[in-house]
Amino acid sequence: MDLHTLVITAQQDTDAGSSMAEICRRFTGLVKKHAYQPHLKGLHEDAMGEGWLAVVQAVRSFQPAAGVPVAGYIESRVKFAVWNLFKRERRRWEREMSLNGGGDDDEGGALPLLNLLAADADVPAAVEAKLNAVKVRQALSGLPEKTAAGFDPDIADGSTFERCGR
Repeated sequence: MDLHTLVITAQQDTDAGSSMAEICRRFTGLVKKHAYQPHLKGLHEDAMGEGWLAVVQAVRSFQPAAGVPVAGYIESRVKFAVWNLFKRERRRWEREMSLNGGGDDDEGGALPLLNLLAADADVPAAVEAKLNAVKVRQALSGLPEKTAAGFDPDIADGSTFERCGR
C-alpha cells in the first residue's frame, strides 16, 4: 500500500491501528535521524517522543487537496517539532544559567540573581521559631500576673532559656 493511501486510511479510522503502525514503521529512520543529533545530547528520549507525536499529528492534519507530498509534510513536521524542543530547552537552560550567573564573574555583567538572594536564611527554622513564640506568649498569658512577671519577654521572641536567664 502506498503512503498516501495509508494516511487516508488512518484519517478515516478504518483499520487505523495497522495503518498508523505501518506509517510509523516507515518513518522510524526519519524520527531517529532528527532525535539523535549532537546538539540534542541528553534530550534524545524527549526528542524521540516529540518526533513520534509530530508524525501522528501530521497524519491527522494532512490535507490531500493541498497538493503537498505526504512524506515531505511529515518530514517537515518532525523536523520542526524536534527543532522547537531544542529551542525550548535552550531557553530554559539560558534562564537557569542567568540565575546561576553562568560561572563567569569576570565579564563585568550584573550579579547573578541567586547571589542577590539571602543565602543564610533558614525559612523552615524561622517559621517554626515564630510559631513557638506564639505558643509561649499564649502560655504566659494564661499564668497569674505575678508568675508571668518573672519571665523575660525575650522568651516569647524565640530566645533560648539560657540566653534569657543571663
